[in-house]
Amino acid sequence: MIKSILFIFTIVIVSLLFLGCENKPNGVTGYSDIKVAPDLIGVWYKIDSTFIATNRFLYFTGFKITAEGYMLPLAVETSTGKLALIGEALPDTFQAMNGNYTIKYSINEPRIRIVRGSYSTLDSKLILNNPGGSRTYQKSILGAVVTNGIVSKMSAIIDNEHFLNAQVSSSPSAKAMLSRRGNQTSLSIYNGTIQIYLHLFDGVGHYSLGGMSSNFGSWSPDIIDCGGTTLYTNSTDTGSITIQSLDLINMRCKGIFEFIAGLQPSLYQTRLVKVIKNGTFDIPLYR
Repeated sequence: MIKSILFIFTIVIVSLLFLGCENKPNGVTGYSDIKVAPDLIGVWYKIDSTFIATNRFLYFTGFKITAEGYMLPLAVETSTGKLALIGEALPDTFQAMNGNYTIKYSINEPRIRIVRGSYSTLDSKLILNNPGGSRTYQKSILGAVVTNGIVSKMSAIIDNEHFLNAQVSSSPSAKAMLSRRGNQTSLSIYNGTIQIYLHLFDGVGHYSLGGMSSNFGSWSPDIIDCGGTTLYTNSTDTGSITIQSLDLINMRCKGIFEFIAGLQPSLYQTRLVKVIKNGTFDIPLYR
């Protein structure tokens, strides 16, 4: 009799545990009883257009709202223009009912930023209003083509490891920018990790980085790697870049590069260095 009672008690406890489980994205805890109005569940996006001289530079923002109250950040697959989830991004939480919403943005756990405001929906559009302003998002689905695809590729071998710029991003993650001041033209080529700056740019050709030149290459680390220190070419750590093509009609830039980025030792810091080889880029050009 006692064994039967214990068996039934065990079954009840296990059942309650399963009922209490939620289908949550990895790394998210502590949010329960979140309610989302059914018409807000789904994929939403907006594209901002900023004109840079004769070019249109597009910046994308978007998110997927789930029934469980999670807001998953979206971006665009650069080569296809398709909506895609950002793979490793922490989800935010979203609560919305009766025209009011609360978003808890995950910055760096356990830190969060809370935004509250009002919302409305009309003709497949979601309008979010808060003290910072109003934004209108269009409803869509994952994989939908929302803008033209564009080639934006920059790769290299960094300390014997292969590097490729992000192919799912809010904007082309690798790009070139032409700037003109008086009679001088400069060219910047960059993504989140590598930047190359040519001070006196004169079109297609070979350019030195570091040494006696005013051009430089730099490498910016993850926050943890190398203590967050950006490394540059300098008088002894040098390199070069070759601009193979510069298309001012279709606004494209293509070439190869290699350089060593370093930090000379000081009283308080040992020498840091990154060796960047076999670099190539085929990227959009803005001015």
